[in-house]
Amino acid sequence: MKYGILYIYTSRQFSTLFMYPKQFFIEQFSEVDSDALLVKLSSDDLVDNAKEGIRDILAARGMSVTDIGRLSKEAHKAQYRVTKGTIECDYCGKSARHKPVLDEGQRFCSKTCLHHARVSEAAVDITESMILLEAGKIRSGACPVCDKMNTPVEIRYAYTATSFIVVSYQETKTRLCCVQCGRRENLESMLVCFIVGWWGIPWGPIFTIAALFGNLKAMFEMTAIEEPSEELLKAAKYQLAINALEKNVQANRLGGELAQS
Repeated sequence: MKYGILYIYTSRQFSTLFMYPKQFFIEQFSEVDSDALLVKLSSDDLVDNAKEGIRDILAARGMSVTDIGRLSKEAHKAQYRVTKGTIECDYCGKSARHKPVLDEGQRFCSKTCLHHARVSEAAVDITESMILLEAGKIRSGACPVCDKMNTPVEIRYAYTATSFIVVSYQETKTRLCCVQCGRRENLESMLVCFIVGWWGIPWGPIFTIAALFGNLKAMFEMTAIEEPSEELLKAAKYQLAINALEKNVQANRLGGELAQS
């Protein structure tokens, strides 16, 4: 019997949890309708045996094996074009009663949700190899902050704590930058913690100590990152989707201009 491995994806490293045969996934998905299976098939969080199981189910239902990949992407994209027909946002589900953003028959609560919906749709066509290639280009390219190419570019973290008598706050900042710029951000965050982090009771000192240790840990971890982190892979996928969306918009605009001429 052929076995697969269920993984959690973190920084291109996979942690083995359980081993499941393909038949297990066939039994799990046997009652799911075909449209839902097509959407699930194009998601990123399925292992190979799960995908093979879904393909076997769809093939057994009469779907052409050569068409399953294309139909899966089409079904996934269609999810971002669904119109609820209510006052709810077609992306986030929140109320879009006041000043809704309307686009191609859909209703959104903000331009941000419209943007996310279109980017998510474009991201369906982005493959893992494309993401890895783009992430590699980002890591080996110039730092967006200092424009230098001394060390790998990554998603860096910095932690701050601020307090005032009975009110205390903690914040995590992310920045795409090189090691030097990341450490500079950590040092600046630590300075903020030393100056305004302590002055709250009881959480000020607790948040401050946690932020200081977080910044120290981030500074020492920076040189140990040898492969693109999960966050960088997400950023690379987002950038590829943005590029694809812009190309589609330009192509549609050009097609409209040609049709009018």
